[in-house]
Amino acid sequence: MSSKPLGLLLYIAQKIILNFKLKAAVLVIAVNSIFSLGLKVKNEVILNISPVKTPFSLFNLYDNPIVNLFEGINGEIIVARGSFLEVFDKNGRFLKRVGNLGEGPGDFKNIIFLKKYQNEYYILDFPNLLNIFDAKFKFRKRFYLQGKRNSPFVFDFEISGNYIIAAQFWRTFMGEEKKENKDKVISIYDLNGKFQKAIFNFSNALNLLGDEAYLNPNICTFDDLICVTFAALNKIWIIDKEGQLIKVKTFGINSWRKIPYSSEREEQLRKRGFDQAKILAWFLTSGDWVYDVSFYRGYILINALRNKETQDMNLGVSYIYILDKNLQNINSLIFLDKYFLGGVGRKFLYFVRYLQVPSARAKTKIEVKKCVLERF
Repeated sequence: MSSKPLGLLLYIAQKIILNFKLKAAVLVIAVNSIFSLGLKVKNEVILNISPVKTPFSLFNLYDNPIVNLFEGINGEIIVARGSFLEVFDKNGRFLKRVGNLGEGPGDFKNIIFLKKYQNEYYILDFPNLLNIFDAKFKFRKRFYLQGKRNSPFVFDFEISGNYIIAAQFWRTFMGEEKKENKDKVISIYDLNGKFQKAIFNFSNALNLLGDEAYLNPNICTFDDLICVTFAALNKIWIIDKEGQLIKVKTFGINSWRKIPYSSEREEQLRKRGFDQAKILAWFLTSGDWVYDVSFYRGYILINALRNKETQDMNLGVSYIYILDKNLQNINSLIFLDKYFLGGVGRKFLYFVRYLQVPSARAKTKIEVKKCVLERF
C-alpha cells in the first residue's frame, strides 16, 4: 500500500475516533507534581461555525471532528471548515470568510494546517499544496511541497529559520542507486518550496512498532531544533536540521497504554468485515496515541488521546504531557474533561467543546476557552 492512502486512511481513522467530547462540561485538570503547571482560563467566547464545504470524497473526514483552531497574526480566532476559513475577532465576532471550494488561486479543497511566519499565513491544502496569504488574507502565491520521491501527503509542517519543515515520508524504489534519502520522514524545503533534503530515518519508529499505518508523524520546532513524535509511540526525538540526534525520551512510562497491534488480530478484524480505516480506528482506540506535539512558551506539549474502558466511543479523554526543552517532565498529566486542545498560539492555548451535537452539514455552536499555563 502506498503512503498516500496510508496517510489518508489514518486521517479518516482519526476522524472516526474523535467523537469524544460532545456534552457540556467544565474544564478539568489533574496534576500531581508540587512544581506543576496548571491551566488558567483567561477568556472564553462562543463561536457559530458554518457547515463544512469540501469535495464529496473528503466529506466523511468531518463526521464529528475535532475543530482545528488557529491564532491569527492580530489575535484573531481562525477556524478551518474544509475549503474555507472563518475568521473571528478575539471576542468571537465574525469578521470574514477566506477561500472557496475550487482549484484556482485562493481556493482550497481541504485545509489541513495554518502557520504564521513573518507577518504572513502559510495555509496547507490537502494533501501538500501550500498557499501563502498576507496578514489581511490577500492571496500571494502557492506551491506544492513535493520532492522527487517523497509522498505527497504532508502530516504536519513548521516554518523555522527560513525553511519549511514537513513531516512527509520519503520513498526509494528498488534498484535505485541514489539512496541517501531512503526511508526518511522529514522533508526540508526553502520558503519558495524548493526541496533541500530529507532527514531522520523512519526506522527509528518502525523498529518499535512494525506497521507504518499507526505511525503518523507530528513535529514542532524551537531554537532551530525539531521535535518528532509518532501517533502510536510514547517516544519523542529532538534532532537538528541535519538530522543529528540531540535527545530522545520515552514519556508516560507509568501511564501510557500501548496499542496492542498484531498482524494476526488485524486479519481477524478483516474477516469480521472491518475495512482498513475501521481496523486502524479499532487499534487506536485500544490504547493511547499522540494527536499533536507543539511548542508553547518554552514548553513541549504532547497532546494524546485515550479511549475510556467502555464500548461507548464518545467517552474518550484527551490529556497533555508537558516537557521542558531538555525533555524533563514538568507535569504528571493534565486531563481534559469533554474539552480538546483545538489550537496552540503564541499567547493562548485554545480549548474547545461543542455546545450541541456537531454536524458537518449544519451550523454548529462551540465554546472556546483561551488558557495559559501558570505554575502553582
